[in-house]
Amino acid sequence: MLLNHRLPIGFLGFVIVLVILVGGASLLNKWLPQPANSSSGSLEDDPSDYLPDTGLVQLTSPLYTTSYYITSLDSQAVKDLGYALGQKDRDNYVTKEDLVILDYGHPYTYGGLYGVVLTLGGPFHDNTSVANSIKSFADGWIQGTDPTSDLTIVAGVNNCCTGTPSLWPNHGSRWATEVVNVANSQINNNRIKVIGGMDIEMSWNFPYASRQWLDSYMSNSNCTPGTDDTADGCFVNFGIQVVSASGTTCQTVPPPATPTVRPGTPNPTIAWTGCDVWYPSWGAQRSGQSHFARPLPEIYHAATVQPPWGSDANAWATMSVFSDQQMHAGPMFFAGSLTERESCNDTCGYGNNYPWEGFQLLSGALASNPTTRQGMHWSTDMKKQQTPTPHP
Repeated sequence: MLLNHRLPIGFLGFVIVLVILVGGASLLNKWLPQPANSSSGSLEDDPSDYLPDTGLVQLTSPLYTTSYYITSLDSQAVKDLGYALGQKDRDNYVTKEDLVILDYGHPYTYGGLYGVVLTLGGPFHDNTSVANSIKSFADGWIQGTDPTSDLTIVAGVNNCCTGTPSLWPNHGSRWATEVVNVANSQINNNRIKVIGGMDIEMSWNFPYASRQWLDSYMSNSNCTPGTDDTADGCFVNFGIQVVSASGTTCQTVPPPATPTVRPGTPNPTIAWTGCDVWYPSWGAQRSGQSHFARPLPEIYHAATVQPPWGSDANAWATMSVFSDQQMHAGPMFFAGSLTERESCNDTCGYGNNYPWEGFQLLSGALASNPTTRQGMHWSTDMKKQQTPTPHP
């Protein structure tokens, strides 16, 4: 039935104003660049920033942290990195829950010791030296921060290079017992948590390597993961996702006649399935516990590559659907996003995202599907550690 009554003029005015405000806010969100949301203040606003207009996107990204490709274990230099982060927390006058990745390079063994060859061609350092450097970072952060913020340190490696098959399970167990467990014990502070992590790249190795490393690491870790609807995992995969989200069989052992693999060199004999990416990102799980791992993926490519969310965010959102529908493990809970803006700015060649762009793109891709919609916790941006000035 139609009501033959006139609406009060005041009410009509209120409706018109409301429409203008809502529409204006929508246009502003759609067309104006997002402000720099940074704990360092070192990155500029991107005037070309564009995100689809939707109320489902987590538009307010957390203050990002700077993570590092470690090039030196000099104790004072690493301590200075932690102190700089602590100062930023203190100067922002807010309680922070930081996450920082310290990427130490690829697993290696030398002279009977397990350790790493530092990122970007650095020398070998044993696990004891790595644990001590994590302690130095934590000491610097405690010295510089406020009394209420928290810190998660990811003791990271990558899955380069093939090596002998026995390296991977042996190194994983040693990384837990000689690096992460020891660092947590040495730091002994309930505001700081050290966990494991790996930059998993499809072209760097066969799937079995990261799978066996993680299984051994998980068996020897003292960490207990939080519930599946939180970012509180014990391991993060901070790598890339470039394979089809299909194939529910994981590679668990080395393939016959495993050839040598060099990082960055595509090799047609390396066949990754969806399961191979899913397992170290979410599937790894001890009996009777929550999922041990969380994805904190590289979101490097801009929205212009496979709009509206970009190829990286699209691929990871699809992988979360794969987890739910094909692996029957529910959607993956993402700890956050990783960018590389501070590492190479505009020279990376793939429309390199700012930290808040990467976070918003992944948030938007996940929010576009009711199955994968979630809030995320962390945003971090990777850069190369600068060569320290020698101390007298």
